[in-house]
Amino acid sequence: MKRADLSRLALAAVLLLAAASVFPGCRKASAARGAPAAPPASPPVDRLLLTGELAAVRSADLFVPETPLWALQLRFLAEDGAVVKQGDRVAEFDATGLTSDLEQKRIAAVEAETELVRFDADREGTTLAKEQAVLARRTDVEKARIDAEIPAQLRSRRDHEEKQLALKRAETELAKAAEDLASYRTAASADRAAKLIALERARSERDKLETGVAALTLRAPKDGVFVVGENPRERKKLLTGDTLWPGMTLARIPDLDALRVEALLFDVDDGRIRVGDRAAVVPDTFPDRRLPARVASIAPVAQPVGRGSPRMAFRVLVEVTGGDLSGLRPGMSVRAEVPPGGATAPSQARPTPFAAPDLTAARRSKAERRDLVLTVELKGELAALDAEAIGPVKLPEVWDYRISFLAPEGVPVKKGQPVLGFDTTNLRQQLEEKKAESESAGKEIERRRRGLALSRGDLELQRAQAQARHAKATLKVDVPAEVAGANELRKSRFDRDLASAEVASVNRRLEAAERAARAELSILEGRRRRAALRAGELAVTIERMTILSPRAGTVLHVPNWNGEKKKVGDGCWFGEKVLEVPDLARLGVQGDVDEADAGLVAEGAAVSLRLDAHPDTEFRGRIRTVQRTVQRASPQVPLKVARLSVALEKVDPEKMKPGMRIRGRVETGRVPRALVVPSDAVVPTEAGPFVWVPKGSGARRVQVTVGRRNDEWVEIRSGLAEGSAILRVAPSSPKEASS
Repeated sequence: MKRADLSRLALAAVLLLAAASVFPGCRKASAARGAPAAPPASPPVDRLLLTGELAAVRSADLFVPETPLWALQLRFLAEDGAVVKQGDRVAEFDATGLTSDLEQKRIAAVEAETELVRFDADREGTTLAKEQAVLARRTDVEKARIDAEIPAQLRSRRDHEEKQLALKRAETELAKAAEDLASYRTAASADRAAKLIALERARSERDKLETGVAALTLRAPKDGVFVVGENPRERKKLLTGDTLWPGMTLARIPDLDALRVEALLFDVDDGRIRVGDRAAVVPDTFPDRRLPARVASIAPVAQPVGRGSPRMAFRVLVEVTGGDLSGLRPGMSVRAEVPPGGATAPSQARPTPFAAPDLTAARRSKAERRDLVLTVELKGELAALDAEAIGPVKLPEVWDYRISFLAPEGVPVKKGQPVLGFDTTNLRQQLEEKKAESESAGKEIERRRRGLALSRGDLELQRAQAQARHAKATLKVDVPAEVAGANELRKSRFDRDLASAEVASVNRRLEAAERAARAELSILEGRRRRAALRAGELAVTIERMTILSPRAGTVLHVPNWNGEKKKVGDGCWFGEKVLEVPDLARLGVQGDVDEADAGLVAEGAAVSLRLDAHPDTEFRGRIRTVQRTVQRASPQVPLKVARLSVALEKVDPEKMKPGMRIRGRVETGRVPRALVVPSDAVVPTEAGPFVWVPKGSGARRVQVTVGRRNDEWVEIRSGLAEGSAILRVAPSSPKEASS
């Protein structure tokens, strides 16, 4: 019986459960029939967020010029972000090595020209001498022919054969002289061609160096904003004093009317976007702008994100097709939404229950009116305003700089006191060699002058002898034909013509010898001058190997890229910074602000600063300069920042030293007479912020509309009145709603 009762009870329970499951469904169905049908939910949009940086579609790039020096040191570089005009000087490289080589090449070109003049003069003199020899041999032939033409019947057979033999001998000598003249002309032409080649080579090297010196000054090819390039090895902006190589991108002047975004698409998101998709670009510096854009290209091959990184990504180019581009610069960080998202509707979240504040721990305050000062964070370090890095300077034909003297760090020095010295052993040896070379060239000049004087004397003697022979032959020609024989008269005329030609030839040879002597002495003088010039350069170089302090101050050693400081015995290269001597009485701040805050900072803005070493002391200053371009915070930190400099109102030498870290706030705006409450009095929620207002022995929530804020105060636009009491409470977690 009991078993049957249990069975009936189980069956009744099952029926009740079935009825309970049916009735709610009926109620839901009837409610659905009575209510209007809800629209079908739209499918979710597959939106992808890309990050990247701005780049110019077109730009005028400036490159490090190619010169015989290969590596070049920057001596001047326009400020990053400066507005330049076409033709403005924007960069200049150190030309010390080139100017020295250029002077040597100019001297070499002058020597080659002078050598050609000397050779032409020598060739003319030698040619005249050989032509005179040919003329003399021809005269001998004519005179021998006169004797040989006498009939054999009028003299003995022996005399007749001797005269015939003399004619043959004279003709042979004439042929030899003519052949000698032709051979000399051929050889002289070849030698002159070689000297012309040497001259052209010397001129080409001179012109190349002159072009190289001119190329060391770079000018803006167009109007625009000057954007300094980055050192690809050190991942930092190029600076004055850096050593660069030909072909490196020094800077560019971008076309700011056509910008694009260079972004990364990680391989896990491959296929989520396509070329031609619409996008929206939002710059970090101007987050209120949404620029229309489209996907221009996607790289077909994924590449590592960074050196040694296992993450792979595709390079994506997104072209900006419109919007407000003012103030945007290449290098600024942006985000791109593909496809672009619209404005989101305000959430209808219900107020989240919060636990009532602990009135014993809460502090009472009031809503009050005061000037709300808006600020952004500044980080940086103290730096001397007139600090100048000291290191090896570019010197002619000096590549190895070995430190032989280094002033200790922290030692005060006076202006003109030696602070850095390099080993000069090799330079002093070269100086002695060049002095000896200059003295040797001077002795060679004196020897050649004496030799040229003897050669000139020989030519003058030959001219006197030729004039005497001409006078003697003239006297013979003037003898009447009845007295002298016809043949003798003809020979005398040949002798007179030969002597006359010889006098003219010797005169021309004297003129050529004078030109050759002047040219040869000029070459020797050039060699002596070049040796003396090099000796003078070496003396100046030796003097410049000891570097003096440019001002009175304190010696500070500068660490290299690896964080190491130089010591005596170390080697370094020109352009490397070894130490500096700052004036500790004139300090400023070199700092940076986050890229997102860069658009808010203006020159002349007030700054409040605190040293990390003395956080209780506040210093004040004003912004001197702000770079309108952004760059990496450091080679290791990819965060983009804007560089700025701050002039301090007061410098405390006891507390302030160059290189000390500093933090501060930059004033970006001021809201006069704003209704504000302390920042810890506002409680943010999904439904909106509220404040706790005391009510009797408890507190009640009051919804408020907030405006701008800083670290201490929040602007209240609605919900409170001036003088309203509020509670400042610690943040509390939402209270779970009871069922």
